[in-house]
Amino acid sequence: MVKSKTQSNKRDDEALVLDYLRKTNRPYSATDICLNLHNAVSKTALAKILTTLSERGDIRCKTYGKQSVYVIDQEQFENPSSEELSVMDARIEELRKQITETQEKNKQMKQALQSLLVQKTTAELQSLSKDLDQRISTLNTRLNSLQSGTARLISSEEKDAIQKNYENMRKLWKDRKTLFSNLWDAISEGESSPTELKAFNHIQSYLIIFKNNILLGTFRH
Repeated sequence: MVKSKTQSNKRDDEALVLDYLRKTNRPYSATDICLNLHNAVSKTALAKILTTLSERGDIRCKTYGKQSVYVIDQEQFENPSSEELSVMDARIEELRKQITETQEKNKQMKQALQSLLVQKTTAELQSLSKDLDQRISTLNTRLNSLQSGTARLISSEEKDAIQKNYENMRKLWKDRKTLFSNLWDAISEGESSPTELKAFNHIQSYLIIFKNNILLGTFRH
């Protein structure tokens, strides 16, 4: 890291900026350089230094719209030999494999994290455990009652009889409901409106009582 300086002369600042661009050998904007140097050189001074270095040929300047990008002049570097290029290519391939492996590990870790996130929390598990304990206690009480013989078990014959009786009662209810509907339709036939039916108060009252007796009679049969 470059230590911040409260004062620096122009030559030291130029050397600092040039050395940084040479070591990194990457294009940067003036803002990036200032930030990466931790404001060791002020923006105003940096702008002048970059202009001076560019005019002197130490660095190259390329403008994209309103932004200028600076990079060290590549001609001052020696061209690598074929052996050096081979070493670089091998290193690049090695780094690519490392990137692939790292991406795969990252994917696996994300999947593991997602699996953990969908699992219940400790508090939820404690609450669930408490509910299950209460349910087990209730079932044990019922089991003990059955095993001790205090509870009366219903036989298959009794269950069949209850089911058959239910079906008979339901059929009877449907028949009586149909009977009432037919009677009502027969009596009301020819009347133009429910208002006219109200004139037959004694008939209406009788039908209401008859209806109740039919429907309620299902449960008294």
